[in-house]
Amino acid sequence: MVKVLLFGELADLAGTSEVFLSERRVMDVVMALIDLYGKGFEDSILGGDQDTRAIILVNNAPVRHGVFEKELADGDTVSLMPMRGGDVL
Repeated sequence: MVKVLLFGELADLAGTSEVFLSERRVMDVVMALIDLYGKGFEDSILGGDQDTRAIILVNNAPVRHGVFEKELADGDTVSLMPMRGGDVL
């Protein structure tokens, strides 16, 4: 299982700050969260062309290039923090 930590608006939309998922790529985690929490969550995390509106960390390290294709292992932690105007909320 992968632990997902949600911060700011994303935690508010989900009604929780922590969820556990079995997905194996960051994109699969994001899509599972959208399925669980709906359009508002999607609008807060994704921009056009699979661009992200969030800072994404895997095991407390930022993932910059190929973030959505990043492979995950059991016990990994994915942290999602929304951005607005370049700042983290």
